[in-house]
Amino acid sequence: MYLLILKQLLTVPKTIIFYIFQAVADYLYTLVTWLMGAPAGLKLNKQLTEFLGHFFLYHIYLWKSKFSMLEIKFLKFVLFNSQIYE
Repeated sequence: MYLLILKQLLTVPKTIIFYIFQAVADYLYTLVTWLMGAPAGLKLNKQLTEFLGHFFLYHIYLWKSKFSMLEIKFLKFVLFNSQIYE
């Protein structure tokens, strides 16, 4: 019983990290889309900002998809190990 409680307490910070990561990735996505336009009235090179914006949005997308796959593997690992000790 104590091992199960200990395992649940150890997984709480890791799940919080997953939520914080999602929030940071969402914030970066909105920041890059804002910078692709005319931020604060600045007139930038439209083609360059669109190219770089799509480049970084694609990498944020890859980052989120790889991290979500890691999250699924982590949750499966925790569930499998918690069933062993019950």
